[in-house]
Amino acid sequence: MKKIVCVALIITSLAIPSFADLAIVFDYFALTGDYRYNSTLELGTLTVQDTAASKGSIDRILPTVGTADFYSGNAKFLSQLAVSSITPNSAIGEGTMSMTDIDGTTLDLLVSGFFRKSSNERIYFDGIITQAAFGGDNDGNVEGDNGSFDTTFNAPLSDGTVIQFNVASPWFNNISSFSGKLSRASGELYADANSPPPAVVPAPAALVMAGIGLGCIGWVKRRFN
Repeated sequence: MKKIVCVALIITSLAIPSFADLAIVFDYFALTGDYRYNSTLELGTLTVQDTAASKGSIDRILPTVGTADFYSGNAKFLSQLAVSSITPNSAIGEGTMSMTDIDGTTLDLLVSGFFRKSSNERIYFDGIITQAAFGGDNDGNVEGDNGSFDTTFNAPLSDGTVIQFNVASPWFNNISSFSGKLSRASGELYADANSPPPAVVPAPAALVMAGIGLGCIGWVKRRFN
């Protein structure tokens, strides 16, 4: 796996599976980030979760449009990422993300990618979603404070890209822990338009994630199974 790190703050190019269509978009903000480093294991853990002030949304794009908006107190989000191979400018991140609607249905993701250090005292994560599935108390719908959509798709959900995941904090190797850091997470999922039903089956990980901003950012390569 090769990594190239350059300065840029926005991912404008996504890892889009071949023959796939945009299916789901999510965006959560006013989250809080907490980090702990275990010097014995040489491994850190970054936890990002909702607060009373958090808001968010999950939008279904394919094949019918639907939106579930979550207001303060109901925007349930949790991500736990193992942070390893920490250098002065980069680190590897692997773990999970989960979003929960107002009655217990979850959108559960496996995530893998790279953290990068920025010049504005923020930690950015450029990663790919390698598995996605609806779970929890799945009643067949994602329901928000405003709006809902059906969780049945005519094709399996494919890999996606975390297009924004950042924490307002100094870099990992400059600190052994932090808490209460303002964070945001958003991303996209795709559905393989050429695959038959049933739906909501996670696909194996394996696409190239390219991030192109005002400068270049990290390229993440993965192998097809």
